Amino acid sequence: MTNEPWFQDASWVRAAFPGALGPEAAEVAQLLPPYDDPWGASAFTATATAHAVPFALEGEMLAFPSRIYHGALPADTSFVMSLSPVVAACAYTRHHDGHVRQRALQTLLRGPSAMAPWVVPYVVKLVDEYVVEIVEDVAAFLTEVDVEGSPQQRAYGRVLVQNPEMLRLLRARASSYWDCYYRRRYRRLEEYPGHRLALALSRAAAFEGAPWPPPRP
Repeated sequence: MTNEPWFQDASWVRAAFPGALGPEAAEVAQLLPPYDDPWGASAFTATATAHAVPFALEGEMLAFPSRIYHGALPADTSFVMSLSPVVAACAYTRHHDGHVRQRALQTLLRGPSAMAPWVVPYVVKLVDEYVVEIVEDVAAFLTEVDVEGSPQQRAYGRVLVQNPEMLRLLRARASSYWDCYYRRRYRRLEEYPGHRLALALSRAAAFEGAPWPPPRP
């Protein structure tokens, strides 16, 4: 057991995916480059837990870091497990560099596992962040998440019905980022893609049996 905070060593990967993906998570954890925090670990050590993003998935409680500072994986990384590249792409949606996050997202959305339950939280979390170009990429993919009974609605709804707090934060943060950064680009909140996705994802969860989580004042 290392003395490093959980989000600095690679052990966080094993806590961020369901037990059925244990071998894949272990492979990715082993291959992750060293942690390279440009601001110094001491700034984050005291708040490591606060930077965790917890979520429930079919009876398991999992969590991933809000941000990671590992170096990029080598382009020629050879994975043994077939799903390990997807696990790695999920992991890099948490990277501190927005360009890296966007590339990881595009890798996820192009693959056959794009609607796997364990991928959903990683995609959804990107919607409540501030890089609108990434939010637009998610919106371009989730074109049917608001279509009742569609595969997208059911896949995302089944996960989000288990995670009302993730939905609440999504709706609150989407509104806040629009207000802070995007009022000029989107004249009304209803036009902002993050807000539209937040409503559509809430309806997907409602379709699966959960009430909409009302945003706190």
